[in-house]
Parts: sequence; structure tokens; C-alpha cells
Amino acid sequence: DDGPTYYRLGVDYPVDPEDDEVLHQCARIKKLESLDVVGAKLRKLCLVANCVEKIENLDSNVNLEHLELYQNLVKKIENISHLRNLTVLDLSFNKIRLTDSLATCNFLQLERLYLSSNKITDIEGIFHLTNLKMVELGSNRIRCVPPEIASLVHLEELWLGKNKITS
Repeated sequence: DDGPTYYRLGVDYPVDPEDDEVLHQCARIKKLESLDVVGAKLRKLCLVANCVEKIENLDSNVNLEHLELYQNLVKKIENISHLRNLTVLDLSFNKIRLTDSLATCNFLQLERLYLSSNKITDIEGIFHLTNLKMVELGSNRIRCVPPEIASLVHLEELWLGKNKITS
């Protein structure tokens, strides 16, 4: 037995240069790759319940509006600051501990941020994202809600259930 079998975007799962959406669920994809073939045309990338360990190789996908890497093995929020057209970012059910790297992201259009079921201890790096309407941070390790949350003036939904909030 050689261990688990992983599959590759662009190799096992073709990526058509005309695609504006790439969607694969439970496909055992471990690495983001071969997305330069769609480049700026790509609007939606959903790789749900895969084995992606790192956010990478999205340099040419500058018009991405919806990035969904729900239920993968991502440990860090990285390599996305250039995705300025994002309206939805879903990194729920991963292994993320920190959100401070979002502070470098100028996501003026981001409306929905899903980070539930990670290992996040502090809410940070999101308070400049003033167009956020929905933030999902349930089932993490958050202990307090900082007063800066008030800077999210368009926030309509804030989900914090199943944390250890004391203040």
C-alpha cells in the first residue's frame, strides 16, 4: 500500500480555459494548481471536502469573486491579498489558528466571511473589511469579542456559537 491516492487539478481533473467556475467536491485534491489556464476568467473556485493543505497558485486568478475551500486541511490564510474582487470567502472546517493575515487584504467587496470550525482564538485582521454583512466564526476557540467589531457597520449576521466567550 502506497498510502492515500490524491488527484490533481489539470491532470486528473481537466480545467477548461473557458471555465469561469471550477467546482470539485470530495475529489481528493491536495494542491491548488493549473488554474493559470483560466487566469482572470475564473470567478468561482469551490473545492469542498478535499485535501488542500495550502492556499497557493492563485496569482493569475485576480477576478475571483467566490473562494470556497470548506473542509480541507488549510492551516494559514495566505496568498490571497491580491484577490480584490472577493465577495465570499469560505475557509470553514480547516485547521486555521490565526486571522491576522487578513489585515493585509484590501477586500472592499467582501460581504460574507466563513471561518467556522477552525482553531481560531482571537478575532483579528477583519475590522477594516467594512462591507462585511455576515461573519461566521462559530465552533472555534474564541474567548472574547473585541470592541472593534463595531467598525463593521454593514454587519447583519455575526455567528459565534460554540466558542468559549467570556466577555
